[in-house]
Amino acid sequence: MEKQELVTQWLSARGGDTTIRQMAKKWGVTTENVEGFLGGLFDVLVKKGLLKPVRLKGSKGNPLPNVSGVYQVDADRLRLQQNHGVWRCRNCRRRTTRRSPNLACPAWRCDGVLEFVREDPDNYDLQLLDQGYSMLRPEEHTAMVPHDERERLENLFKGDSEAVNAFVCTPTLELGVDIGKLDAILMRNVPPLPANYWQRAGRAGRRHRMAVDLTYCRPVSHDRAYFAEPLKLLTGRVDPPAFNLRNDLLVAKHVHATVITRLHQYARESSRSTAEIREIADTLKTCLPDRVSAYLFEGGLVRERLPDLTPLRVLIDRNADDLCGYVERAFCQGWPEADAEVTRPEALRAHVRGMVDTLTEVIVRLERRLRWALEQIRRLNGLREKQGDLEPEDDALFRRCDTLVKRLKGTAKRTRREAEGYDDVNTFGVLAAEGFLPGYGLEVGSVLGTAEIPFWRTGAMSFTLPRPPSIALREYVPGNLIYANGNRFVSRRFHRDIDEERSEMPVFEVSHERQAVKETNLGVAPAALGAVVLPTIAVCDVDLVHQSHISDEEELRFQMGVAVYGLERDQHNGGRAYRWGGQTLHHRRGVHLRMVNVGASIAIDRFERFGYPVCRVCGQSVSPLSSDRQREHFEETHQERCGKPIVPVGFYADVTADVLSLPACPDQTTAYSVLEALRFAAARVLDMHLDDLQLLIIGHVDRDEVDALLWDPMPGGSGLLDQICERFEEIATVAQEIVENCPAACEKSCIDCLQTFRNGYYHKYLDRTAAQERLAAWGTHLTASHEIPAKQPSKTPEEGTHPVNEAERRLRHLLLAAGFEEGIRGRQIRLDRAIGTTTPDVIYRAPHHDEDEGVCIYLDGLSRHLHGNAATAEQDQRIRSWLRNNGYEVIEIAVSDLEDEGAMTRHFRRLAGYLNAGDLREALRKDASWFRREREANTERGRFVLRLVRPRPQDRFTNCAPLMPLKVAAGYFGEPQTVGEEEWDLDWVEIDTGRRLRKGMFVAQVVGKSMEPAIPDGAYCLFGSPVEGTRQGRTVVVLLRDKADPETGQRFTVKRYESEKAVSEDGTWRHVRVLLKPINRDFEPIELTCEDEGTVDVVAEMLEVLG
Repeated sequence: MEKQELVTQWLSARGGDTTIRQMAKKWGVTTENVEGFLGGLFDVLVKKGLLKPVRLKGSKGNPLPNVSGVYQVDADRLRLQQNHGVWRCRNCRRRTTRRSPNLACPAWRCDGVLEFVREDPDNYDLQLLDQGYSMLRPEEHTAMVPHDERERLENLFKGDSEAVNAFVCTPTLELGVDIGKLDAILMRNVPPLPANYWQRAGRAGRRHRMAVDLTYCRPVSHDRAYFAEPLKLLTGRVDPPAFNLRNDLLVAKHVHATVITRLHQYARESSRSTAEIREIADTLKTCLPDRVSAYLFEGGLVRERLPDLTPLRVLIDRNADDLCGYVERAFCQGWPEADAEVTRPEALRAHVRGMVDTLTEVIVRLERRLRWALEQIRRLNGLREKQGDLEPEDDALFRRCDTLVKRLKGTAKRTRREAEGYDDVNTFGVLAAEGFLPGYGLEVGSVLGTAEIPFWRTGAMSFTLPRPPSIALREYVPGNLIYANGNRFVSRRFHRDIDEERSEMPVFEVSHERQAVKETNLGVAPAALGAVVLPTIAVCDVDLVHQSHISDEEELRFQMGVAVYGLERDQHNGGRAYRWGGQTLHHRRGVHLRMVNVGASIAIDRFERFGYPVCRVCGQSVSPLSSDRQREHFEETHQERCGKPIVPVGFYADVTADVLSLPACPDQTTAYSVLEALRFAAARVLDMHLDDLQLLIIGHVDRDEVDALLWDPMPGGSGLLDQICERFEEIATVAQEIVENCPAACEKSCIDCLQTFRNGYYHKYLDRTAAQERLAAWGTHLTASHEIPAKQPSKTPEEGTHPVNEAERRLRHLLLAAGFEEGIRGRQIRLDRAIGTTTPDVIYRAPHHDEDEGVCIYLDGLSRHLHGNAATAEQDQRIRSWLRNNGYEVIEIAVSDLEDEGAMTRHFRRLAGYLNAGDLREALRKDASWFRREREANTERGRFVLRLVRPRPQDRFTNCAPLMPLKVAAGYFGEPQTVGEEEWDLDWVEIDTGRRLRKGMFVAQVVGKSMEPAIPDGAYCLFGSPVEGTRQGRTVVVLLRDKADPETGQRFTVKRYESEKAVSEDGTWRHVRVLLKPINRDFEPIELTCEDEGTVDVVAEMLEVLG
């Protein structure tokens, strides 16, 4: 008995009609003979073995009840036969490959007749089958495919098999690769230059073969121009390949290789003694061993401390002249004069001297990876002891850490597929991969993503994807998909360095509205409205977890938008300033930037959720776009397992890059639109790809203006920014064409003009109309303005500290030279009770300001004991935040900015804007001669140069004395009970004097002309405290509690002391009048009466003018 829902019946038990009954009738079988005919046909099929009996079973493998006598077609007896044409029913149009008896249509209840239909000769599918076309079996060939896998694919492609017969590739195959017998090249767009075209087309047609080159032209001006005149591309000029010879990092790698070569020559020189040769050989064996494991392991055990490279340093120092001469001779041969700056003798000597330090950095980096792996193994072993086993994810991490340790130790076995690529055991191979030695073709990057493809895909292959920090900052974050080697991966576990876990994480105030970050401290309230405080961790190595294979149907790839803001770190190597119409443009080298990834853009925009959920103990993470339930589960489990709550964190990366900047742009739309137009234009004019230069818009928490940066991500610089400045007129003209002639005639921006896949996170700011207006106003001509001096960190003691009053004097002269009036100095502002008071360096008030409003100017980065500790910085931030929120504007000027024309122009234009001095603001923009005049005047004035020293405690006050600002000294010696000497981190200066120095003496600078000519303006003097004996006629420092010096505005003054006394009947005396007299007759004395007694303190005596 059969179940009708499971078995198709030829003859219905109920006697009804079936499809096979109808077919028999159409073939001419009479109704009464149908059952006999079908029964006989069934028996023949069974006898011939075309049908075989089967037993139907359920899902659990048991035979189904009430189902028996079932037959099915034996699949092994089926055969495919070639066929041409089809038989088609005239009525229902159903097709069949066989002619049926009587040409009857076999369809259910159809009385139609079949007719033969010939094949369509234009049918592509049939042509593909008949004419023997080869199927394409493509593979990806890009930098995202690991080196060893690329080698394997290239070998398959060049071989005789058809396993791989097509490559979909980026320009990785453009240069230096012989790909073998290639028959065709298809280019998806017209290459930038004729050289690129011929390099790509030249891959095909080798080995005396004919080849086809097909180039697709996009509907953009570049491709259309060559489509209209192809000979311009085919016969255009082909320049030889070039790279930036001013790349300082590239030069450093070759200097290191040259020095190592010379050191090995020393070990074979017959002119040296046997002992010396043995010593050199031992040094090289110890400091540059054959295997990198010697840096990390000793006697098979992990080193307790890193190897001592002092012998190598001594060897280099001892032979410094010979080594430097050898290096100079190597680099002087044919090096272009235009790039000779990086091969100057002093530059090459600096690389030789810094070689050991750079090598130490590499070893430390390797040691950090080892320590992280060992720490994870230790943690996971402890977890295994508690649980008995590890979860699959932890077990996979354990295997990866174990493999990493074995690789660093040199005991890991290399499979055949890992035979290509750099040798991770040989010291020089590792040093090349880490950027210490030249290693062209190696994928180097200081941040490693480790990915593993499951065994069911390609045999459990693991590989690493190195990334520079600036790229890893965007890619290696929770929630983002990484596409590599035909698979998708997601960042999951971050390898935070052990030392970083123990130290405090940098904290930033984040203003999403202004796209700005500012360093702050935990617990400090944000200064700007709507801002948040976010802790961060350094971008670090990460484990990439496999998600899935990339399917052939996938057309779009997911890239999570992230919010990356930046700030400059007050350090660069100088450059040149230009005028671009009415806009300032700076080209600077070696600018130190800190970029901060504050979270996923969509999470911030929709939920105001900043940062990423990352466990600070084990490094595990979850996507910021995950559900609330998933995040809660992640937080609960890691609180339980790791013992610390999950706090959202950002990622930061420190980058040193060459920068082309547009300072003080009015808004983000102008900044993004203009720079993107220039970048697009440069990609068309120069031999570069769009991603070879990156955009960074630096916002400011306290103002709307932004600084627009076009920066070069190649370490050491690619030279593209130099080329932009050299060919600026051509590039600016193309930029105007791009924004004026959008093929889609869009309103703001689109994919035909300024938008790309990778700049999606700032599409909303791209406006070609805004860019068009600015480009038209600024023109195409670039005029050199002035050299930008190098700026070094103002807090580095080796560079010297700036005496406070020297910087204040310089600021005062600059303000006056720029056209500002004398500001208010020494005026104290009372804040709320919790903060206290503040005394800005200068206060300005315009007519529209009330008495409790104005503009406060602060000089930052002066003496270490004022601005060099975290507590002072935190208090400064509280004060300035209070001022901004209570009617004041605040301008913060770094002391190093006083020598930077562009920086001071920006500061002073802001000041003029706050004062509603529009004419002065415009004059400062057009003419910067005031800065140069003041610089020349400052040079002519000259200043006494003090030599900073760091004396031992027993050497103090022998030939050196502390250096402190007078306003600090006034409080220091005026109220000794509040400040102990041991609490000050004093600067000490060496002085040449015939006096015997003692405690209480100090050096300070006197600003002002009231004591000239005895004490010149800006002179450094030696002071002593306390003042012993009579003060009459002495030049002293006086602290004024209720008055201010009318010349400087400060609450201390340096004047000659004269007093009148009155004697009472009991023989006691008191001051009737005190005159603090200037020597310069142009100044009035400060007169104090008996009512002022108790409001002044004589804190020190001027002993000697030092210079």
